[in-house]
Amino acid sequence: MEKANSNSSEMPKSNEKFDFNIDEIINKCKEKEGIDLINYICVIMKEKKRNILESLYQELGKDYLIFTLEKALNIQNNGGLNKEKCKYPKKEDKMNQEEEKNINNNIQNEKKSTGGIFFTLIKKDPEAKSILIKASKKDWKESKQRKKVYKLMGNLNL
Repeated sequence: MEKANSNSSEMPKSNEKFDFNIDEIINKCKEKEGIDLINYICVIMKEKKRNILESLYQELGKDYLIFTLEKALNIQNNGGLNKEKCKYPKKEDKMNQEEEKNINNNIQNEKKSTGGIFFTLIKKDPEAKSILIKASKKDWKESKQRKKVYKLMGNLNL
C-alpha cells in the first residue's frame, strides 16, 4: 500500500496515522493566536464545534488547548481510542440481544476521531469538563434559537 503524500492539507481518516510531523503542527499552533488558532485546530481535528473550542480557549487559554491537542494527536498516532459501547436503544425501542451484540461489536472496532479523542481528554479534567458542559449548553441554545428564526423566515411570504 502506498503512503499518502505528507501534504498538511490532507488530513487522515479517524483510524489512520498522521504521516506528517506532530511537532510541526504544535509549533504552528504556538505561532497563532485567538480565532486563527481555533480555526487551525478545527482544521487539524476536522471539528465543527468552533464555538465550543472558542469558549475553551477563553476560559482555559492557549497553552491548555495546545497541550491537549498534542496529547490527542499522539494518542491518534499510536493507534487511537476505541469508541465506547452503544448506550442505545432507548427504552421505547426494543431490540433483541443478537442485534444489540452486533451493534456493540461494530462500535468496538471503530476508532474515535482526533476531535473525539480531544474532547474525551477535556472531559477527564474536572475544571475543563464544567466549561465544556456550559459551552455545549450555550451552543445548543443558540442553535435552537437559529432554527426558530429560520422557521419564522420560512413562513414569511415575501
